[in-house]
Amino acid sequence: GGSGIVPAPPGTIKKRKCVLVGLSVTSVVICLRWGTRVPGGAPETTMTRSLRAVLLAVLLAGTTASVSARQAELEIAEWLDRYLAGQFDAAVRLAAATPDVEVLRRRLPDAARDWMAREPAQSKERRAAVAGFILELTHARLETDWGRLRDLVEWACDQLRRPGPSDRFERAWDEASIALASRARDRQWLLAFPTLPERQGVRAPRGLLGASPGHLIHVRQRFPDDASFRLAHVVAWTWAHDAEPTRNELPRLRIASAPPQQLAALDTLEALTHDPSVAAEALIVAGRLLFSSRRYQDAWRSFDAAAPVARDHTTRYSAHFWAGRTLETLGRPKEAARAYLEALAALPSGESATLALASLDFADNRYSDAISRVNERFGHAEESIDPARLTGYGSFIRWPALKAAMRAEVHR
Repeated sequence: GGSGIVPAPPGTIKKRKCVLVGLSVTSVVICLRWGTRVPGGAPETTMTRSLRAVLLAVLLAGTTASVSARQAELEIAEWLDRYLAGQFDAAVRLAAATPDVEVLRRRLPDAARDWMAREPAQSKERRAAVAGFILELTHARLETDWGRLRDLVEWACDQLRRPGPSDRFERAWDEASIALASRARDRQWLLAFPTLPERQGVRAPRGLLGASPGHLIHVRQRFPDDASFRLAHVVAWTWAHDAEPTRNELPRLRIASAPPQQLAALDTLEALTHDPSVAAEALIVAGRLLFSSRRYQDAWRSFDAAAPVARDHTTRYSAHFWAGRTLETLGRPKEAARAYLEALAALPSGESATLALASLDFADNRYSDAISRVNERFGHAEESIDPARLTGYGSFIRWPALKAAMRAEVHR
């Protein structure tokens, strides 16, 4: 009629139905062409049948993706319920076993928001549970997936900062998150730029952050007087001067700093040695810098001063062990042996001190003593983390204690 619509010529395939398929990112309208022939028309072509098959496959794939996304959200909610209920290890173990960490990484923020919104009266506890869960999941997948999950850690940090003033959980979580990034040695993620704290305070120079969140910088803005975060800043700065790469990244060419440049941190560290909360750790960091610069006598004095002020057995063990290493380098094996024995008194399971002491026994022709030490320590299946092997990873040496402190604050 007067509609202006031209009838389809004989033999064509008519449009019968349009189906809206909801996908996770966009909505696609798929018009299915059904192969009913117009009387007297040509038969349906192979191309038409193939096109219809492809469109149906896309429709089914979209439906499957929606079901998979919904299933992921339900699983995340279940894990968060467990974590909030205090079933920390079970929640993290289930999440860490997921076969596709990339899907989990994409779905977790939205699922977590929905989960937090379910109980407005519990907003503080649920926000803390989400942040703690993300941090512990990242620890469980650290060796292979730090590079993919660190954005989730920063997202969780942003959720903690939004409500207003800082609280006890935020501080405990911040300390644990910095320890985790220290294990990954991700200086750029923490600092964004390699500058000592007294040279720029706690503010990032404009334009230098780029894609890095500068996690430690904004943590220090929230806790400007916290000595542990100031020490973490110095430690992260030192990573710019060695060859170990960031976790999950390819090694990059680095030019080793001359000793005077490496020792630029000593003034800041010296100030921190007067703060009882970090004195021992600051002395150990200073000792290692002096040791790497071949100032062995000064390094030994620093390690020796750290042991009496150590607040826990792992720090005391590390101080005695590194004192022993330095004394060996100075050609004082008997004093080194005493230092290793003191290290083992602080931590009997210490592997590095056991091997160092056995090596001294062997060098002194006390072969049976050396063998007995090694067999006593390694003759069973007990596993332990030697603090001396973690000295270069900042506060990660205290990860078990930091994790426990964070968990304790979830419901406070």
